[in-house]
Amino acid sequence: MKKKIQNETRLHRLKSRLIPEEESSRRLRLILLFTLLSVLISLALFYQENTYPVDDVALREVVKEDIPARIDFQWVDHDQMQAKIRERLDNAPKVYLLDDNIGDSEKKRLIADIAKVKKVLTSGAGAEEKEQAVKEIWGKESPDLLSRMTADQLNTLSLIFLNVLDAIYQKGIINDRFFLESPTIPVEIRRKNDNLLVEKDSLIFRNQAEEYLHSVIRRYLEGERMYADFTFYVLKNYLRENVYFSEELTVRRAESIRLDYVPETVTIRKGEIIAQKGEIVDETIAGKIEKMKEKLNNVLSLRLTGFLMTLLFLMGAVFLLLRQEGYWVNIQKVFFWSVIHFFFIAAFTGFYLFSGLSLYAFPFLAFIIMAYFLIDLKAALLSLAFWTLLLSAFVPDFRFGALWFLSSLIFLAEPGRFRLRIPTLSTLLKYLVVIMTSLFFIELSTAHSGREALAGLIWVPVYVLLSFAGGYLFVYLFERAHNITTEVSLNSLQDWENPLLRQLMSVAPGTYRHSLIVSELAGEAAKAIGGDVLLAQVGGLYHDIGKVKRPDYFIENQMYGPNRHDSLLPLMSVRILKNHVDEGALMARKHGLGRRLMAIIREHHGTSLIKYFYLKNLKDDKHKNIEEKYFRYDGPKPSTRESAIIFLADKVEAVTRLLFNSPFHHVQERISRIFEDALFDKQLEDCDLTLRDVNTVKEAFVEYFRGSRHKRIEYPKETGGKE
Repeated sequence: MKKKIQNETRLHRLKSRLIPEEESSRRLRLILLFTLLSVLISLALFYQENTYPVDDVALREVVKEDIPARIDFQWVDHDQMQAKIRERLDNAPKVYLLDDNIGDSEKKRLIADIAKVKKVLTSGAGAEEKEQAVKEIWGKESPDLLSRMTADQLNTLSLIFLNVLDAIYQKGIINDRFFLESPTIPVEIRRKNDNLLVEKDSLIFRNQAEEYLHSVIRRYLEGERMYADFTFYVLKNYLRENVYFSEELTVRRAESIRLDYVPETVTIRKGEIIAQKGEIVDETIAGKIEKMKEKLNNVLSLRLTGFLMTLLFLMGAVFLLLRQEGYWVNIQKVFFWSVIHFFFIAAFTGFYLFSGLSLYAFPFLAFIIMAYFLIDLKAALLSLAFWTLLLSAFVPDFRFGALWFLSSLIFLAEPGRFRLRIPTLSTLLKYLVVIMTSLFFIELSTAHSGREALAGLIWVPVYVLLSFAGGYLFVYLFERAHNITTEVSLNSLQDWENPLLRQLMSVAPGTYRHSLIVSELAGEAAKAIGGDVLLAQVGGLYHDIGKVKRPDYFIENQMYGPNRHDSLLPLMSVRILKNHVDEGALMARKHGLGRRLMAIIREHHGTSLIKYFYLKNLKDDKHKNIEEKYFRYDGPKPSTRESAIIFLADKVEAVTRLLFNSPFHHVQERISRIFEDALFDKQLEDCDLTLRDVNTVKEAFVEYFRGSRHKRIEYPKETGGKE
């Protein structure tokens, strides 16, 4: 727990040194601001791209220009739909019901009448009186059998009466002969009780019912004419229509047809002409336009929501990936990415909407260059993936995305060729040839001819020129505005024609040679622990740049004459030595070396003790009571691995120069003692060097000096001649 608290405290001190707390808070607010602006611009562009102006048209107005479909949508022709519904309704069947209850009612009436007749036949009345009573029930046209009919005979026939009557009513009796015989009018007959369908051909027309009754009776009473005539005489009184038209069911069936009708939809494709120029707007055209507007509004809302969620997700993923690498410790990197992303979105929006140029000319690579040099390779790769996905929402043509993606990958695969402030002409030409060749093959995959494929290549030089000019200019402006160093500026600082290096070489040659060795030492050590090699090398070159103000007060520049410090009090000498740190920081600020190099210059002595003058002062009885802190550098202590490496390399180089002719194991011992003293004095407590890293740095220094102390062969002199 204690170790965790110490680590957090050290991390807080490190963060405070890299970026002051107030500036860190300000940059966090700016990150939120630029992120919000980027999202708003992206949404505005997406809205613009997915919103199509549709002019309002009025009925019976003449169409002035062709009106194309702006989006795929489904269209239902309501006039056609109504016509088809009417056609179906016209063909809808008229529903008739076969009512079994009517047959049952007539059979009950028959049974009641038979009972009456039986009563008459069994009464004591005369024959004529009986016959007259029966005629009142079943009709006056009675057959000959009626006068001789007995109650027993009637009982026997009554069962036949019921069977015949049941057979007739089961088939159904109907009066609407016109509808049944019409070939154009559909009819549907159902039993009322069980809703079963009844065959139309099985029905008996009302005017044919008695004839059908005769045929049924003959089947039951074949050869018994007298009984058959009597049966007909009786049953013809009980024939009624039991099939009738149901208006309620017919209306319900029509409503069901109307509700069950599934309208036929027509897909109108994007670009299809809805109304041609000169055409008069009717209800169909007006309906199509209204449907298209509705679909556009619905789709736009969904697309905006989806685009916003995707955009926020991708931006959140980028920030989280940056944070996983500890970028929040140096918050300027996150800040730079949000600024670059904002300029990317703003530049693309302006180019896309207002330039009128081919998208081949949009300098996509410029922003990858910015992300790489201002942040790092991982940020550049994240930006490449994110921006390619983002622009695919606006540019569906894969050729543009292929050019942007391919050109960026080639740049990131060989960044060393582009680290100069101005890349060489040969490098740019080789890059241009590779891009043009790749794009030519991409164009061939979609072009109809070689000439058409070549036509797209004219924009590639424009693209390369705008990308490199814009990218490097933006990087330079950022370096100046935010006082930072990138690989481009670090490479330019390594140039031997740099004015500061030339001044150091001419004014303080001893310091210059010392700085060269420190630079080499720092580079080897940084490589060994995986640090920033270029920063360590350049930091080694410039860490003592402040000595150009008073070069003669530093031992490495005192070629002849007495030591200038011999005549000075130790405390005064210490002030002069300490002053070269402040002078170096001022010169770094003046010449725009950037914060990281300024930090290295300020920290390359830490708060270490200037031991020579401290011990010299102790021998002076008059001034020996001066506190030790006045003989220490003002610091701060090294805060980064590269700064700590230069702190150690500076001391090691100074000591090993004195031991050049000593045995190598003495050199190793002194190097080990320097590292032990630094750890004991807590000079490395603010940087993120582990003990393993410290040992690795020490081994790298030892190997460097082991290689520099190799022996040369002494060639023998020739006798009698020149040497």
